Amino acid sequence: MEKIRTVSQLRVAPMKEIRIYTNGCTYIVNTEEICSICNLGEGETLAHILLRCPLYRETRVAIAHYTQDHQEERAALKCLLTYDTKEKLKSIYHTLKTILKIRAFIMFE
Repeated sequence: MEKIRTVSQLRVAPMKEIRIYTNGCTYIVNTEEICSICNLGEGETLAHILLRCPLYRETRVAIAHYTQDHQEERAALKCLLTYDTKEKLKSIYHTLKTILKIRAFIMFE
């Protein structure tokens, strides 16, 4: 249930602020700010975090095959957030959790 709840929060996140509560921790991402972790100069949007930020490249390996057939970013995100199998849900959940932990460690260290 925790996996479904966590990934579902991405599906309903408002454009301005992504707020994810999982395992007793709240992670907040202000999408109007520029990503301070990488040098791409992009806003810290869901697409940036899950698809483009170079810092998370190795972390995204587990979900890369779900997005490889989609040239358009919006289609790739839609594919990721439509978890139609337990394995896909598990992969997205663990990838997201790892990304959020890495981000929190870098931002607050």
